[in-house]
Amino acid sequence: MAFSEEVCSEVLAKCARVCCICREFKPLHVQVHHIREKAEGGTDDLDNAIPLCIECHASVHTKSKMTKNFTKRELKKTRETVYEMVSMGRIPKSKSIERSEIESLSALFSEMFNKDKVKDTLSNEALEVLSTMLCERAPAVINIQNGNFIILEIGSQYITRKFEGKAQYPSFVLELLNEGLVHLNGNLVEITNEGENLVSKLVQTTATYTQKKIKCLDCSLHFVICTWNRERHNCSTIQCPECGQKNGRFLVWTQQKFGFIFEEVPGTASIYDFMGTIP
Repeated sequence: MAFSEEVCSEVLAKCARVCCICREFKPLHVQVHHIREKAEGGTDDLDNAIPLCIECHASVHTKSKMTKNFTKRELKKTRETVYEMVSMGRIPKSKSIERSEIESLSALFSEMFNKDKVKDTLSNEALEVLSTMLCERAPAVINIQNGNFIILEIGSQYITRKFEGKAQYPSFVLELLNEGLVHLNGNLVEITNEGENLVSKLVQTTATYTQKKIKCLDCSLHFVICTWNRERHNCSTIQCPECGQKNGRFLVWTQQKFGFIFEEVPGTASIYDFMGTIP
């Protein structure tokens, strides 16, 4: 026998489809796994069930002589921790912005600084710190290693740079400080009100678009739509380019992106086919 529909539904609801090992939200890739295998006398009860993504499920089954394997006690404790975090609203969290998007935003900030002369030109390092603090909505924690290089921890992001100066803080942090965009508290760098206002002004004038990743539930085709209108393309308006289905049987993932659509599409690809005249 396998887990009943009732048990599976209870497990997936309690974990909010978050894997108990990697703690990532993977709605269509979470499986309900037996903590104690059926061959070892395990039951199909709720207490013997743990939600795992496909990758972590394989890791649990992998037996290694070089590292410590997962124990049943560990799996239960990990499961209960995730259940508690979900009940407290601590997970699932939105996925952190990708590094490539932060770099794109830094480049756009640099262009805005130069074009609008909002402030004197800042270095790329200073703009990267400012952009990352914006994207992560977190202060930067400075950690100088052996006087040779510096690590800035900003939310889930890390910025590493060489540090050869004799000052307490690196030059790009002092740039932001001199412009009044941040203030320092020991090893903590936080955006000031002036910095927040400047960031808000730049964001309002920075191009963004929406990328929607779609799966057709009839033919399983995956395709992407990039649009300026976030609300226009949804299950009621999309038509599958493969099977023609337009009955709303789609899964749609949405992500806000910085920049312009032409930077995403066609990317570095060459034209494959077209009809008519290219404008």
